[in-house]
Amino acid sequence: MSSTNNATLPTPVVILAAGDFPTHPVPLSCLEGAATVVCLDSAADTYVPCYGLPDYVVGDGDSISPALRERLGQRFVHESEQDTNDLCKAVRFLAGRGVKEAVVVGATGRREDHTLGNIFHLPDLSRVMTLTMVTDYGRFIPVSQHIELETHIGQAVSVFNIHATRIYSTGLRWPLSAFQSLWQGTLNEANEQRVTIDTDGDIIVYLAHHETI
Repeated sequence: MSSTNNATLPTPVVILAAGDFPTHPVPLSCLEGAATVVCLDSAADTYVPCYGLPDYVVGDGDSISPALRERLGQRFVHESEQDTNDLCKAVRFLAGRGVKEAVVVGATGRREDHTLGNIFHLPDLSRVMTLTMVTDYGRFIPVSQHIELETHIGQAVSVFNIHATRIYSTGLRWPLSAFQSLWQGTLNEANEQRVTIDTDGDIIVYLAHHETI
């Protein structure tokens, strides 16, 4: 990937987090098809041997190797504040460059607290830009109002209620409601080829890849 100094970065944009490096074809295709790749700190150490230098690396620099940080030069965007995680810093950086949408990969695995923090940060970050988190097993999509999803019959679907007081769905085996506990909307499945969900607050929808039903 080549660096750019334009006000608006080339799309599609992919953020590579420092969890487990993707192995499934779906997140790998996102990464390999990206026009702009932004790595979060030490994720660059895994990315570079496979693909060369990313367009940018964002973070506080506490985990990236010193040699790579030196190679990156102006591609390294130093964010020293500790009130937000590196994913939030990358989203803020990209929004400042005019980016409206990005896919996040490599955000799960390794430390479970980081995984949960990344997943449940999605609703807040989605107010800055449209985000989808793609893992080796499925996709996490933050929703705050309405969404229509292309599905296949039997596809595993889970819904995590963050702030909603009303949730309505079509196309799911078990109808949704405003569950009070995070686990209550899990282990559902599509029984039609299109699922619609309406909500009056933040939820996160998980769709499993076809092979991981």
